[in-house]
Amino acid sequence: MDTILILIQLNDGYVRTYADQHYGRIRGKNPVTGVDPAIIFLIVFGCLVGGFFIICIFGTLILGVFDNGTRCTRRSFRNREFNNLSPL
Repeated sequence: MDTILILIQLNDGYVRTYADQHYGRIRGKNPVTGVDPAIIFLIVFGCLVGGFFIICIFGTLILGVFDNGTRCTRRSFRNREFNNLSPL
């Protein structure tokens, strides 16, 4: 019975694991920076996803401008050819 109580007391407190000893504390805040790793992940992931969407939006706008420009030039060439036709 005493061993069960000792195990319960050990599990209630923070027990250092092999990974904690060799790689630093994994759970909770980083003792050096005092920041939760999940917060850092969310900030970095948010910047990557946000940057991707910004690039997609600007890429769509740029391609739309070029597409509109080529349509206008094709239309002007077509109008010139139509105006230069001699009547039969």
